[in-house]
Amino acid sequence: MGVKPLKVAIEKLQEKDTQFTPLHPLFALLCVNAKCYRQALPVIRKKILSGFVNEFHDLYYSMNYNYYRGLLFLGLEEYEQAKHCFKLVIDTPFSTVHILQIQAFKKLVLLIWLTSTHNINDNEHKAIRVEIKGVVLAKGVLGKYLEDLCEDYCKAESINNFFIIQNYDSIVKDTNMGLVKQVIKKLRNEVIESMTQTNTMLTIQEIDERLAQHREFCDIFEETQKTNVLKQFKDVVMEDCKLDLDYKDDDLSTILIKMIKSGKIKAKIHMKKKIVVFEDENISLQKLVKQLENQNTEIIEVLQEVEKN
Repeated sequence: MGVKPLKVAIEKLQEKDTQFTPLHPLFALLCVNAKCYRQALPVIRKKILSGFVNEFHDLYYSMNYNYYRGLLFLGLEEYEQAKHCFKLVIDTPFSTVHILQIQAFKKLVLLIWLTSTHNINDNEHKAIRVEIKGVVLAKGVLGKYLEDLCEDYCKAESINNFFIIQNYDSIVKDTNMGLVKQVIKKLRNEVIESMTQTNTMLTIQEIDERLAQHREFCDIFEETQKTNVLKQFKDVVMEDCKLDLDYKDDDLSTILIKMIKSGKIKAKIHMKKKIVVFEDENISLQKLVKQLENQNTEIIEVLQEVEKN
């Protein structure tokens, strides 16, 4: 495959483990293309403290290496390490902005959304956008230039299906669709998790209605699907990216079951009645179901009395 021979070649060229060589970026790129994420770890985890004599080539190669390192850490879902690598790419002191710095900045913005611990109830994700603005300001003139070039990412009110349809071409071109999908999934799960804090029981239909961005997107998609861009969007995104554009009870049930199994929410699903009961220390599923059945019985008795009269 080439990964192991390159790793051996790097070790032979190095006088010490912390030395950077011209083979480092080639090794990282090969691992990215071959999806050999774990095989890359022994190399990409090592700190680089020295490099070439030629300063320009050292900067250029190290920038490429850090960018590919970031992609590898993304593949390993080590997001903090990936953010660090992309920041190193952005910080590379060139006289002009390199295309990799723009790509790294876009991925960094998406990673901020993905790793944010801000509460979902923040006003339109204001805290996340403030964090992104902080990164821009920290980079000075370069940060402002990158913000202008990546305005669609920096000014986004949220990362959702609307964001995809508005920026579809650039997302595909930048190979950021997978990362965008992860952010959408994370934000969707946060909406569901927030429901557990204010509700003890909801129907699957009620949960579906609260996930408004997915439902509204379907309506917009139906109205505008005749355009060429959206035809391409439908063909590629719906088949390859498998976004939940068409929510059905079964699909939402599967999402909820996965969240329950992973421990993200504590709940039980009554499949027959299509009810989700969010567990609490003082409330049991049996008690709530019994309460619901009693209420249904009372309603039936009242209706029967009305019919008699």
